[in-house]
Amino acid sequence: MLDFIDILGPAMVGSFTAGGIVLANISAGIGIAGVSNSIIHSSLVIVTVFNYFVLNQLISFEQSIGVVLTVIGGILLALGEKINACCGGAEAEEEEDSSPEVKRGLLNGGNSSAKRRKSQIKDHINETPVI
Repeated sequence: MLDFIDILGPAMVGSFTAGGIVLANISAGIGIAGVSNSIIHSSLVIVTVFNYFVLNQLISFEQSIGVVLTVIGGILLALGEKINACCGGAEAEEEEDSSPEVKRGLLNGGNSSAKRRKSQIKDHINETPVI
């Protein structure tokens, strides 16, 4: 005879899994896809840490290395722009050379690189043959 848990358990797992996939796709569409994808795929690490602290499950050496590497990767993603600016990346050098007015595009009549890119896209679309 089927128990209530035998029916409800798989239904809840399926519902939460489907909801999680939908929310993952929404977050990738709204936010930065690389960062969103990293957060989505770190769910296994979150479950491992949860099992260790809440359910007292032992973690193997390989799992602990994976947890540490994932945490380090998350820190690098979160602090990427600050690390780039601190270490003298290309973007930091460009920003130091220009005044705030040039950064906002006020002296150049707007964002010229964006306008140039938009015209390149229009040219490419016009040159692409339609089958």
